[in-house]
Amino acid sequence: MAEIDNNAGNPRSLDFPTAGGSPQNEARVETLVQSVVPPSLLQTSQPWLNVDAINMHLTQSLELYPDTKVTQALFKCVKNAAELKQKAVEGKINGALINPTMLVSPFQVLVAANKAFHLHSIGNMKTRSLNSEIIFNLSPTNSISDAFKRFGISDRDDSALVVVVHGKDNELQAVSDIMAMVDGQQLPVDEVSSLSDLEKIRKLYKVTPQEETCGTLLDAVVCRMAIKDVM
Repeated sequence: MAEIDNNAGNPRSLDFPTAGGSPQNEARVETLVQSVVPPSLLQTSQPWLNVDAINMHLTQSLELYPDTKVTQALFKCVKNAAELKQKAVEGKINGALINPTMLVSPFQVLVAANKAFHLHSIGNMKTRSLNSEIIFNLSPTNSISDAFKRFGISDRDDSALVVVVHGKDNELQAVSDIMAMVDGQQLPVDEVSSLSDLEKIRKLYKVTPQEETCGTLLDAVVCRMAIKDVM
């Protein structure tokens, strides 16, 4: 599979981590990656970027479900993380609340949401809700509790990424309801890297320096998200 190099603008191959090294496993790994990263998302350098210039949130239609959209909104200086977490637990927030320090790019979330909605549609989720499935799919492991510990927000967090899956006709209402609950300063979603803890990300996803010489950190992260079901 090829991806556009953001620096050179030329296609380059993605080096997939293998699941045992056999040709059959390598083919399965690539198939899994392609199943959660639609090919059209890899045909331009930032095809997923559709940031609302006024509200600063990012909205993207799902490849296989064009009537369904995913919107992301980023906040820093959040003062009510504990309250938001409790509301999510009680089902009063119809969205996923994610710790942005463990994210490399909004694309990482789009991949997780794409896979989560597909599994939701076929009745094959590993968690109890679509929002929790998004958080679970960000993790490189199959531990649900570890996924929430690493990627969900905690009581003391001062930043949050809100992710909402909604229909194409109710974006404004779906997003504004949750954004109104957040006591914090909104940032453009494409600035999520300014909050990233890259060392923690590299350690969690077990990314080696050698991998980053032939691809990006985002490449390695997305590959591990995609292949965790066979590792």
